[in-house]
Amino acid sequence: MTEQPKVFEIAVIFKESLRTRQLKYYSRALTYEHALEKMYQEVGSRHRVKRTGIKILSHRIVENIEEIPDRFIVDIMKNDDFVFPTY
Repeated sequence: MTEQPKVFEIAVIFKESLRTRQLKYYSRALTYEHALEKMYQEVGSRHRVKRTGIKILSHRIVENIEEIPDRFIVDIMKNDDFVFPTY
């Protein structure tokens, strides 16, 4: 039996050049560790921040789909037979 993926909300703060940024990152993953790795990859590549420069403020599992602002994740969660494309 396979484990169902969950949506994690991770609030982070980091310093980008001269200003400090705070954002909420939503990730669909099986475990918190997988969601955390995905967040480090995305934030690090978009904002050119190293892992040591990213501080995690809070994290939680999002139970209600209506709370998720990312439409792509909402569509995936509504469609149970969605399969990620493999290249």
